[in-house]
Amino acid sequence: MRRIALLVLALTVANSTGAQSPDSSTSLIIEEWTAFTSALQQAGTQILEQSSTRDDIDAAEANLYLVQQLSAAIAQEFDEYRIDTPLLRVGATTIHKWGLDSSEAKYQGAAIESSGLYRLSGTLGSAQITSIQSVMSADTFKSYASIDQTQLQTNASGEFELVIGLSKPEEWQGPFLQLQPTSNRLLIREYFGDWPNEAPSTFLLERLDTAHPPPPMTMEKSAELMQAIAKRFERRAPFWNGWVQNSRSQLKNQLRLLVGNQQGLSNNAYGDGWFDIADDEALLIELEPPKAQMWSFQLGNYWWESIEYITGFGSINSFQAHTDSDGIIRLVIAKQDPGILNWLDTGGHNEGSVMYRFQNTTSSPTPTATLVKLNELTALLPEDTALATAQDREQARTKRRQHIQRRWAP
Repeated sequence: MRRIALLVLALTVANSTGAQSPDSSTSLIIEEWTAFTSALQQAGTQILEQSSTRDDIDAAEANLYLVQQLSAAIAQEFDEYRIDTPLLRVGATTIHKWGLDSSEAKYQGAAIESSGLYRLSGTLGSAQITSIQSVMSADTFKSYASIDQTQLQTNASGEFELVIGLSKPEEWQGPFLQLQPTSNRLLIREYFGDWPNEAPSTFLLERLDTAHPPPPMTMEKSAELMQAIAKRFERRAPFWNGWVQNSRSQLKNQLRLLVGNQQGLSNNAYGDGWFDIADDEALLIELEPPKAQMWSFQLGNYWWESIEYITGFGSINSFQAHTDSDGIIRLVIAKQDPGILNWLDTGGHNEGSVMYRFQNTTSSPTPTATLVKLNELTALLPEDTALATAQDREQARTKRRQHIQRRWAP
């Protein structure tokens, strides 16, 4: 990274002396690119050296994870460079997964300036929960104030307008989301429960105050952008490593409720854990239903990316799961299909993360986890446990795929 900083200084001096010859410009371009790729190589190598993957599948996903984090760093840095024209972009789809992205969510985000004044307008869809929040996403991540669909004052057609800024304009009487001085991104989350019957909202984000477009590109600015991308990648890629290592060492086949979490929404309860099972084992999760608008469980890999939930069953929510006649929810984490409706499919992984979310909840029951042999599982389940055939699975995959295609459609 020091090499890029020296290059920026050199370019500043060079620009101050006047135009460069074609040959010298080419040399500077090559030097800029070399410094950039060297910084990426150094950061990526350090991340890989600090990892402790055990299985081939986790190792196979390592470089792919780094490439996706680099892609996300590039996108966010260019997004912030054009902060004069804020654009909502969909994140964490089949790419750019990060921070154990929710299988129930459509994430949209835009770079903003805390000093700016914005209007978010659109038409609400039918998601269970729609939340609009300002966050700080830099060296650390911090959530600030949020507003949900019940506060948007929609008209009969579901249309709304929301003003966003540090201070509410005197003439504005509608809903308002206050920014903090360190707010630098707007984050919109839509959470879907009844996947076949829910559709996303449409949004338009506009800046209302004067914002000047960036000046024409210079060699100095180009080098600064490349340095910023490399730094963002260096911060972003290992961001959750400490969390993952703690879960892996402290929560093997256990679950815990997270207390004091500042990463998500304040009216949600979150919990995490770690599954570690053999091919012939299963982890049986049991819990009382929370008093929540909706709940979900999902699995993640070593790199804290969501495990396949479109054509696989790496997640389950309160609309999809069966509650047994004794009032207990029982979920089964297994590498092989146990024939149980409430299956959490590990997608070929023998170990990985578990995350649960209770949305708009007034209770936070802690689930229990029991490691069992697959051939002993039936004996631990009630007689009325809901089963699933191969045909049932295929129908469920079709519903999942069709919903996701609607959720992420342009």
